[in-house]
Amino acid sequence: MDNIFGSKMNKIYGKISNKINNKAILDSEIILEMETVRKKDPGFDINWKPNNQNWPLLTRAVFYEREELVKYLLMVPDIDVNNRGLSGATAFHFAGNINILKLLLNCRDLDVTNPE
Repeated sequence: MDNIFGSKMNKIYGKISNKINNKAILDSEIILEMETVRKKDPGFDINWKPNNQNWPLLTRAVFYEREELVKYLLMVPDIDVNNRGLSGATAFHFAGNINILKLLLNCRDLDVTNPE
């Protein structure tokens, strides 16, 4: 991956990530922004993990209990529900909300093993 692509992805990820962290921003706003990014840039990697962050967007959405956003992300065809952060944990390991946990448990490819 070249530096231009990585730099662009870091910028996009950072913007979306900051919105996920901010409870004042509605899930629908974040979903709309992600849809816009995905349409404008078909190369956008929904599973991206920048070097200075250890969580992909799905894990971040689960951690911050963004239920509608989690639903949206799980519908993205190339989402990796087993994408591990730097600690080895997946979104499943951060699911403290029962509704989000149920959404994840309904994923056919979910791996519930402990991180190494």
